[in-house]
Amino acid sequence: MTQNIKENQVINSKLVTVEEAADRLGVKENYIKRMCREQKIEAFKVGKFWRMTEPSLGGFVNELEKSNEKKSSLSPDIHNKLRYHSMIRIMETAPESINRLNNIIEEVKETFQKEDKIKRIVLASKLKNLVFDRETKKQMAQEIPDVLDEMAEVAYPGMKEFIDENPDDLEVYFTDQALEKKDQEPEEKKGSVLPMKTAGSKR
Repeated sequence: MTQNIKENQVINSKLVTVEEAADRLGVKENYIKRMCREQKIEAFKVGKFWRMTEPSLGGFVNELEKSNEKKSSLSPDIHNKLRYHSMIRIMETAPESINRLNNIIEEVKETFQKEDKIKRIVLASKLKNLVFDRETKKQMAQEIPDVLDEMAEVAYPGMKEFIDENPDDLEVYFTDQALEKKDQEPEEKKGSVLPMKTAGSKR
């Protein structure tokens, strides 16, 4: 599969690293690397590092959903985060996609003027499809912010309330939360993280 990745898909898509994929899915990097080696994720190597496209990662997630491994591989929480990141990516690439469609539309219109009536039939059909595609992307781009606003609470519960805060203040707040959580741990979980020395062990 790694040899079958379409060149235009690679060019037009943001390349995803193993670290990014693992972070999105909430799994270990070694798991992503193994999926790449086993060709379950359509990926390729840049030097010694695996890279994949957004569609490739999305396709892998879709296959997981259809398989019996869905429950053990992707929790609903991870899947919600992945959908959220995918929508962000669509929003970020929408202006570029629309601009590219506008350029193609202008090329088709220019060609239309030069061709005979028979060929214009084909070009008119192509122009229709391009315009429909462009308008669909425009509509989607307008709706995505509202969709993301709704998805945010599902993907990242409680985080929306912090978006207008100072990051330094957030660091202090989260530090206090972490320390408070540590204080609430059972006594047997506290203490040294170093292994206990046995009576016969050397110092």
